[in-house]
Amino acid sequence: MLRIAIINLALFLVPFALYLLWTTVRGKRSDMPFYWLVGSGVALVLVAMIAFAQFETGDVTGQYEPPRFEDGEIVPGRVVEPVE
Repeated sequence: MLRIAIINLALFLVPFALYLLWTTVRGKRSDMPFYWLVGSGVALVLVAMIAFAQFETGDVTGQYEPPRFEDGEIVPGRVVEPVE
């Protein structure tokens, strides 16, 4: 979950970084178009979320086994094929 939050924050900050880079290379400082940068960042995050939801699909045929405590060790959860 933390990884997803970091990715979304980085995507949100991309327009700000590009604008800072552009103004630095150009050599002129002007008022930052704050609303345009925020809107661009939000749009970029939304497009990324939709793309991840569309293309990152998990296995829907398997059955989830939750993590369990076995022989003094924690066995992580996993998805197993259903037994017919």
